[in-house]
Amino acid sequence: MSQTWNAKFGTVKTQTDANNQITSWDYDKFGWQWQETRPDNTVTRSRRHFDNSGGHIYAKTYTETSSTGSPIAREFFDVLDRPIRARTQAFDG
Repeated sequence: MSQTWNAKFGTVKTQTDANNQITSWDYDKFGWQWQETRPDNTVTRSRRHFDNSGGHIYAKTYTETSSTGSPIAREFFDVLDRPIRARTQAFDG
């Protein structure tokens, strides 16, 4: 197994397994992972947002994740970046 690193954030950029299959990760300007691409070309994208909606008084940020073949999921975090709530959209909307 081998890895390449993102020097700016100290995070893994690519990883090659024993079968020479490569998984890669991309990061936003804050160093938060926003995309993972796996060897079978499935992709998971995750975006971090600030929650200004007031829908949940303790939530300060949330991630919205979409993955190939899966419904959209949201996870809400408090000011200490602890998960406090999760929601997943059903396939029927």
